Amino acid sequence: MISKEALDNKYKALESSRRVQLAISKATALFMFKATHEPAKNYANLSVDYDSINHIGIEYIDLGCRYFALEDYSLSSACFTKGAECLETIHSLKENELSYSSYYGLLASLAFYAGFQYSRSFILIKKFEEETPIASLLSLFLKRNFSELTGVVEEMVISQRYDDNQLSQADDIEEACGKVFEISIAKSLYSIIQYFYTGEDSLIDTAKEKLNALLDIAKLENLVDLWWIVRLILIIVDGFTQSSLWNMLGAYMNLKEDNSLARRYVLSLIYKQVPVTELFLSQRAVLPQLFSTEQSGVIVSIPTSSGKTRIAEMAILNTIIENPEGKILYIAPFRSLAYEIENSLGDLFAAAKIRVSHLYGGSLFTSLDVEEISEANIVIATPEKVKAIFRCQQDFFKDLSLVIMDEGHLLGGDKRQVGNEIFYEELRNFLKDFECKYLLLSAVLPNTDDLAKWLTDSANNTYHTDWRPSKQICGILNWNGVSVSMDWYKGNVISSFNRNFVVRYELPRKPRERTKHYYPKNKVEAIVETARKLESLGSTLIYVPIKKSCSTYAKAYAKSLEAEQPYVFKDNLEHRIFELVCKETYSIPTIYDYATKGIYYHNADLFTDVRITLEKLMQSEHPRVIIATSTLSQGVNLGVSTVILSSVYNDRKLISNRDFWNLAGRAGRAFADEEGKILVAFEYDQKKTKRQNERKKSYIIKDYFENSNLDFVTSGLLVIVSSIHNIAVETGTTFGHLLELIADNKPLPTIDNTTDVESLMSELDDCLLSMHGSYSEDKMSLNWIEDIFSKSLAYIQASKGTIENVTSDNVISFVKSRVAGILKRIEGRDNWEYLIQSGLPLQKSIDLDSIFVDIVKLVIDYRLSDKTIEDKVLLLKNIETLISNQPNFNDKYIGLERIDEIREKWLKGTPLCEINPSDKDEIAAIQNYYSYELPWFLNGMASMVRADEEYDEDMANVLSELALLVETGLPNKRAVKIYRSGVRSRACATEFSEHMSGIFFGEYYPSSSVKSEIIQLSPSWNNLSERGKAWVEILKAERNIKQANKISSISSFCIKGDMQGLTMFKVRTIDGEKYFISLDLDKVIAMKPSTRDFSQVEHIKGIYFKHNSESDEYDMLVLNPYINVK
Repeated sequence: MISKEALDNKYKALESSRRVQLAISKATALFMFKATHEPAKNYANLSVDYDSINHIGIEYIDLGCRYFALEDYSLSSACFTKGAECLETIHSLKENELSYSSYYGLLASLAFYAGFQYSRSFILIKKFEEETPIASLLSLFLKRNFSELTGVVEEMVISQRYDDNQLSQADDIEEACGKVFEISIAKSLYSIIQYFYTGEDSLIDTAKEKLNALLDIAKLENLVDLWWIVRLILIIVDGFTQSSLWNMLGAYMNLKEDNSLARRYVLSLIYKQVPVTELFLSQRAVLPQLFSTEQSGVIVSIPTSSGKTRIAEMAILNTIIENPEGKILYIAPFRSLAYEIENSLGDLFAAAKIRVSHLYGGSLFTSLDVEEISEANIVIATPEKVKAIFRCQQDFFKDLSLVIMDEGHLLGGDKRQVGNEIFYEELRNFLKDFECKYLLLSAVLPNTDDLAKWLTDSANNTYHTDWRPSKQICGILNWNGVSVSMDWYKGNVISSFNRNFVVRYELPRKPRERTKHYYPKNKVEAIVETARKLESLGSTLIYVPIKKSCSTYAKAYAKSLEAEQPYVFKDNLEHRIFELVCKETYSIPTIYDYATKGIYYHNADLFTDVRITLEKLMQSEHPRVIIATSTLSQGVNLGVSTVILSSVYNDRKLISNRDFWNLAGRAGRAFADEEGKILVAFEYDQKKTKRQNERKKSYIIKDYFENSNLDFVTSGLLVIVSSIHNIAVETGTTFGHLLELIADNKPLPTIDNTTDVESLMSELDDCLLSMHGSYSEDKMSLNWIEDIFSKSLAYIQASKGTIENVTSDNVISFVKSRVAGILKRIEGRDNWEYLIQSGLPLQKSIDLDSIFVDIVKLVIDYRLSDKTIEDKVLLLKNIETLISNQPNFNDKYIGLERIDEIREKWLKGTPLCEINPSDKDEIAAIQNYYSYELPWFLNGMASMVRADEEYDEDMANVLSELALLVETGLPNKRAVKIYRSGVRSRACATEFSEHMSGIFFGEYYPSSSVKSEIIQLSPSWNNLSERGKAWVEILKAERNIKQANKISSISSFCIKGDMQGLTMFKVRTIDGEKYFISLDLDKVIAMKPSTRDFSQVEHIKGIYFKHNSESDEYDMLVLNPYINVK
């Protein structure tokens, strides 16, 4: 074996060879030109020696094999990847196809897999024809089509063509040798798949034994082509020790024990429709920190699509194994992301018997949520929801073992971010007395050490990698008014280009028309036409800076599709749900009409039901294009092939480098795209010189294309202190004097951003007061502040000089001044704790306290009424009138001309298309005021009533229930329960609730039971609307999907005769005959005639029969967790 030193020298020689690297660069550039259909004349002078590139590729792959043998998996992966890329550039394009391209394509695909680049292997192998049986087998394996592969191999095993006796007596030795290779590779792959399905290590040993024998034969007979294939398969098999779920998680958890939690989780991944059998490099490297008993957490920053969700899953699994009674809190920054996580984790963990909560709403904690968090292992919520729970039920937090913070970079000087950060400070200090770990996840977090020091007390508890499963390339989409050209960059350096990718042409004139019309005529049409030409690569996301641009681009895209084939939905059920939701929401459902053409658009004006169903549709379908504002850049787990930014502005401000990459990171889907393309549209300003235009373009390239320039995450509290420092400088006063003003609740001097500072400071107050109540020795001392805030993120960053001239002492002094001011504001209130329990910003709680008695009187009057829906509407109107007169509450909605009509129809569950909000204020009244702000105030008031011993619980419950009904726009809690069970129709939830008025759901009635009741009772309902009938059919369809995986149990049985020591087998019917088949295919026994019916299980993966030595019977063993046995 070659020494490590000699191998390193050989590798360095290749990497430093100008001839080799130039040849690779030229081949890569030529590949890019041809892949993007650049006219040949534009690269006529670029020549590539294909034989030379083949030789270089094989050299790198050979190095990869040798490094692997020395267990240097990092360099091995790098060499395999580079060698595979060389072969890919030559052989993957049809126009380059040579007689031996299919072989080299297979070799490159195997090399990618050997280098742990499973996604790129999966994509590349699809480009080649399978010219031999071995190629066909390996192609199915690399495509992860395990079901078809096992079927093919089982047929081969019983075929006379592969019978050992016949092969040994064959006249054609060469043909027989080929058959031996075919059946041996087939059996090896079969054993590998059964290893994936069962975790039986002996099956890997069986596969390796067969493959090593083949390798010896290939070497002996000088079968070079087969030798390379078998050599790479062996490395792939050996690589499972570094990558497979069974090996990687088995090093930390018990996967051998039947029905153990860890085993159920692994099986849940392996038996998914698209099996997950190995971990990405980015996931494997974090495991030591993720499972460490020494660390109190880890801060993870890895690119989008690199597997953050899987990392969270594994952390959850490990936490539950270590502490089965503990709870996991998963904080998602947006409701859309929370909903998505609930669905993805819920589906996966349900198979592993782990319960995931389904909390709803933004900031309410209602009686419907209480049972959810008590029964669930994993609670998923937005920061506002977490805060609401914390204010009402702190005992839940004492049971926390793990807190996951998704999109953890969302900290800074935004109002919401400031409020979240100060709450995290409060939560962090509360949890320090309990054994709770932190996992913070982000795709765009450069200063992980700051957050690690803050949350885990050690700046070393970080994990960062730039590895991602698909490549990415950035480019400029240049529009000069006549044509589109594209320049592609590696970092700041241009690597290739596409000239005249889109060229303007004259449109046919109408009769007697003299004016010439061209297409594309403007930047919008140029971007649309570019996206249309890139459609063949996969979906494109077009980012637009303002909401109204969504419809502009959608209209332009629809116009360009007039002669195209109709768009066909894959998921008819999700499509039907989206259709019903759109038609209930809009009188003219334009968004649905565009979706039927494959054009999806997304912005902040979408109503909740439309947004949720659209986001689900985006993930289940392959739209032609998605047009979206920045609302889609955060949270939603959306992968596309290409991202086009129509502008690098948002609200007339340049987007940050971090926001750019949060959008751009979505380009390039694992197992779908070999390369994600990121394009920034640039329109040449005809009034400026070429030099001025190029300079402006260079700023874009410099500021955005290098993702190492990511903006640091800065504490919002530190931003506030810095702003106060700036005010002092601008006004010629001292920082200390401004702190005195803050302590006296006096306004700061007026400069441009003073208002913002006052607004940001108000976000701190309720948490500061809460912490003061918890940690101050006598309710007046401020000594606690230094102890608590000397470990705050603001203090940590100030100590490092993150913001010039702002010191850590400034942070402590500011907090003390702010708390002193808060205490003066609540002076005279003996029982001020109830102000905190409201969960509202402190000043709003103080304002509500001034009308507390008036609201209580309204509630008393309501309790004396008949409690009809009209009484609820009247109660709500009167409360709104009281609230709107307070100085810190928005009163613009109460003054709307149609507000009384909107209020009544909203609370009665009237479809939005009938409410028909006609302008942005009426839309905001429903989306923001009734769906979020007002329920928040009502729930806060309910908490204040509950904290006052003078009033009974029912008084508070009236306000809590009203908050719930206002938030959902429904007339009663029964309708809310139906709506939350999955009927995404307020009108149908209301209609069904009227039919089900005699049924008592109770607070904790399961959603599945609610849907079952609807299906069972609906045939007896008279006058059911067409909309209602449609939703009943949807519920039935969902039930049928779940029941499709139900089978009857097969009782244990004995088998007479010699079973040749068969301990575990599958039953299969092949060519009309039934067989018992061992997992390694060494035993294939024809079944004797039997009355036992195996038909329902013989084609389902994951169902085996295992010998029970005690009873001497074979028991049915179901490893597939998605199969339900009756």
